[in-house]
Amino acid sequence: LINLAEAHSDRYWRTENSGDLSLAIKLWESAICVGSASHPIYPWFLDKLADCLTARFELSGDLQDLDDAIERRHTQFNDAGPPGDPTPLSLLYDLATALHARFEQRDYGPYLQLAISYLSIALERSSPGHPDRSSSLTHLAIVLRTRYRRQGDQQDLALVIHYHEIALDLRPPGHPDRYSSLSNLADALLLRFRDKGDFHDVELAIEHASSALHLCTVKHPDYPSCLDNYAKALYTRFGVQGESRDLDLAMAYFGSALVLRPPGHPKRSLSLNNLARALRSQFKLRRTFADLDLAIDCYKCALDLCPPGHANRSQPLNNLATVLMTRLQEYGDIRDLESAIDHLYSALALRPPGHPERSSSLLGIARVLMMRYDLRGNTEDLVLAIHYDYSALELQPPGHPRRATTLMGLAVSLLHRGTPEDIELAIKYYRDVLELRPQGHPDHHSSLHNLATALYTRSGQQSGIGDLELAITYYSKALESISPRHTYCSLYLTNLADALVSRSKRLGQPTDLTSAFGHLHALLDSLPQAHPLLFNVYKTLSRAHSLRHSVTQEPADRDEVFACYRLASTHPAAGSWNCLLASLKWIAASEQQDHTSKLEAYRTTLNILDRHVIATSSIQRRHAALRLIPPSISSDAASCAIREGQLDVAVELLEQGRALLWAQLARFRTPLDSLRNIGSHGQQLARKFERISRLLDSKHASDLQKSHEFFPSELSIAKDARHYRELTEDWETVVEQIRQTEGFTHFLMSKPFSELQSAALHGPVIVVNISRYSCDAIIVLRSGPPRHLSLSRVTYEDISSLSTEFASVLKKTAAVGEERIRERQLIPILRQLWECIVFPIVKLLGTIESEVPKGSRIWWCPTSKLSSLPLHAAGSYRRSEPNLAHFFVSSYTPTLSALIRSRKTPEAASNLPGPPHRFIAIGQAQPHENSNETDLQSVDTELELIKKLAPSSISYSQLTGNRATVDTVIDAFRKNEWIHLACHGKQDLSQAFDSCFALRDKSLSLMDIIHAGLDHPEFAFLSACHTAAGDKDMPDEVIHLAAGIQFSGFRSVIGTMWAVDDATACHMVSQFYSNLFQDGADYTHAAVALDKAAKTVNKKEVPLDQRIVFIHIG
Repeated sequence: LINLAEAHSDRYWRTENSGDLSLAIKLWESAICVGSASHPIYPWFLDKLADCLTARFELSGDLQDLDDAIERRHTQFNDAGPPGDPTPLSLLYDLATALHARFEQRDYGPYLQLAISYLSIALERSSPGHPDRSSSLTHLAIVLRTRYRRQGDQQDLALVIHYHEIALDLRPPGHPDRYSSLSNLADALLLRFRDKGDFHDVELAIEHASSALHLCTVKHPDYPSCLDNYAKALYTRFGVQGESRDLDLAMAYFGSALVLRPPGHPKRSLSLNNLARALRSQFKLRRTFADLDLAIDCYKCALDLCPPGHANRSQPLNNLATVLMTRLQEYGDIRDLESAIDHLYSALALRPPGHPERSSSLLGIARVLMMRYDLRGNTEDLVLAIHYDYSALELQPPGHPRRATTLMGLAVSLLHRGTPEDIELAIKYYRDVLELRPQGHPDHHSSLHNLATALYTRSGQQSGIGDLELAITYYSKALESISPRHTYCSLYLTNLADALVSRSKRLGQPTDLTSAFGHLHALLDSLPQAHPLLFNVYKTLSRAHSLRHSVTQEPADRDEVFACYRLASTHPAAGSWNCLLASLKWIAASEQQDHTSKLEAYRTTLNILDRHVIATSSIQRRHAALRLIPPSISSDAASCAIREGQLDVAVELLEQGRALLWAQLARFRTPLDSLRNIGSHGQQLARKFERISRLLDSKHASDLQKSHEFFPSELSIAKDARHYRELTEDWETVVEQIRQTEGFTHFLMSKPFSELQSAALHGPVIVVNISRYSCDAIIVLRSGPPRHLSLSRVTYEDISSLSTEFASVLKKTAAVGEERIRERQLIPILRQLWECIVFPIVKLLGTIESEVPKGSRIWWCPTSKLSSLPLHAAGSYRRSEPNLAHFFVSSYTPTLSALIRSRKTPEAASNLPGPPHRFIAIGQAQPHENSNETDLQSVDTELELIKKLAPSSISYSQLTGNRATVDTVIDAFRKNEWIHLACHGKQDLSQAFDSCFALRDKSLSLMDIIHAGLDHPEFAFLSACHTAAGDKDMPDEVIHLAAGIQFSGFRSVIGTMWAVDDATACHMVSQFYSNLFQDGADYTHAAVALDKAAKTVNKKEVPLDQRIVFIHIG
């Protein structure tokens, strides 16, 4: 057994065949089992087995092998001899080395302390003159180096260098291990340079590493390590001086080391990582994208060598994420972002609390979240990034060698959040970093630059010039500290130019502006076309040209301002969020200066906004993202088109920019009958489109569930985002394939006016556009061009005030007995609507009475704050003077597309007979406990009235009391064409898609209804509060229960604009159904029936606000 085990062991050391290693371990274990612990060579068995187990750990990363090796070494140590017998130094070295390796896998202090204790014993036993003293010094220095890296104790670093220097002296020229001491000392000097910044250490490290390489023979097993150390020293010097020759040499040596570590070598992963790091730097220097791709390939190969379960897997995960973030900055490919997040969270999971590298994983996640925040503008990412930054900082107390890096990352995040307190903290942290990185430190230049950025940010919030002057000084010093070829030179130059423009604006110094232009034009000449930094260059150039134009009034400067806005808004690597912010500035400037590009600016913005929304993986996050956009953007765009005389474009822009969330959901529910009819190819595309659309549609429902988890897993969120992105890419691919099919060129593109006009097939659609720049009405008729009416008597501010006043009246006069007070206060508002908006429209319609005769149905499509005001109830409210209801029957539609969709016959219902056969009235007077709602007293009365009025031709049923739960109600929605719902309705002001109906067991949310999958719904009467009241902060998104009911397939919906009085609602309901059922049961008569009900209901029983609270949609 012994001979065979030794033979396999020897062959493994020669050939590195892992099969020999596994067999050797089994044979050594068998020899130990059959041998006796008292046998004189038993310790030798243990030593050989421990050597083999350690070697297998280095190959596979299986910690069990390392633990077994430590156990064997401890057994050796305990059995070494009677008390007082000196333990062999080699055993102390081996045991300490194993404990050191175990500590590096999990930051468990006793392992490291024990290793240092054993090596300190070894050093004591190898007193000066002892032949092994240099080895004892070397082993102890290596472990102390690790303690220094963890704790930052300068005394440890001083001892490391001191011990290596003594060991080198004990290994004079000719000593076989002199190369090892030279190489170790070079590594320690580089460590001190990174901490202290003394460049002499780098030069000395290069000298020692070069000498070590010349002393070590090519065939020596340590030769690749000597190559690595020399390459690292050259690479460090490149980082300071930027000399490409140093980088070229470093890459050559890293490459040579990789060649000498072929597949199967335990340190091949290390060589791959080293080479990848150098390739990444070469890409930044020369911008050869092949280098970046090769770096990614190397990191991927390194990761493959550390499969799941490998003890070192977390490091290649981190490394790969870092280089993917670099590629993301260049290409803007969201897949790189998602992969980086996925890898970093996976690495963090492998580094639990106590792991020595946990802080670096936390910091890495913070950085990638900040990158996503820059691209998407999601504040959740910013909050999380700051959380991870602080978590990393807690693991790096003062004195920790990496504390400066973490402070810098935290300061970046705080600056992005940008509160005055955050900016002050960021400046403090950057000053702390600068103290830790004094002049001469390799990162001194970046510390200067970052502090300058923080001061520059604060200068924008203060009237004084001191911060700005200091920022320019620090930017300049940072530039002076690096060579013109340095990677960061372009960034520093861009920010300096921006600060110079600001100082020129403050002080009127033309020299600053001239210098800024010089820097910016130099950057334009040197940076490649798609470089991410060009986005900032364009932004600063627009400011510079604007400033110069304000002085010289040169038209060329004015045109350059908008040319730069255009370039920034469409920059491919800037991310949709940054492009959106740039395009909004373009709009503001073009409106202010009345530039010819303003309509283009609006078009660009709406296109970016659409792209930004569809790229966001959760409907809740899309809603949050839209809250950050000026709510008037689509109305302002339409106003711009109107002012330029392009009414059809105005309608198109409103349609494109409003109800974005509904529009996106609608894309996944597009009927495809005409596509199927073209043959097998069309049928195949239709099936593929429907399959992916169903997956995306159902994805929104799962997103909603996850949004209610208190602490959803960040890793699961990242994976969900990747899955959503992959589905979206598949969906976009099949959409493009459909567009390539004859007759489907414009499939799912923004609808042109010629298609939108079909919304007016049964009566005009009156779009009332309320903008900061103008208020207008556009009347869309079934044929011919749209008609325009300028509403010059009203402004955006007027409508905002009216909306606020209307809501205030309803709130302050809600008590029983205050009906007359409420009516007296509401009438002036309704009168103002009539005089300023509605009556002028009625007069215009009177000029085309042949097309729109009196008594016709009209559809209102209000925008902005006007959406919360009852246009249908406008009137003079004076005796012998008419109100709107005397002229026309009003309905509403969120958008023209929504009205068009409501008239299309669903495929499932295309062959069904005309009148409905199933009508269910649902009532819930006693909602679930968590709803915090009181019992409703008149629900049963309301339902009984409907029952008496329902004609025998309809299959009428009721669902009430304990039976009216979410599941039964959803089932009722699916089985009935007509629905009447009487219960409490709740508008959720923070999460509009959580608006709901309160049922017996829980709430039926808007999202539940949207994803219910209804077969052929037709009519719904929502007798509940606020069912047609949208988000007051985002009125143009029209997110309310009635809109959701309409979107889910109901063609005709009656909802409420504010609170309904339970006691009086039944009178309106009774009158409505009495009118509706006079001529059978036709849901297309619902608007007329509601109009009649409001006119004929007993006004003494039903006050004004309750007569006009109900509106018809569809």
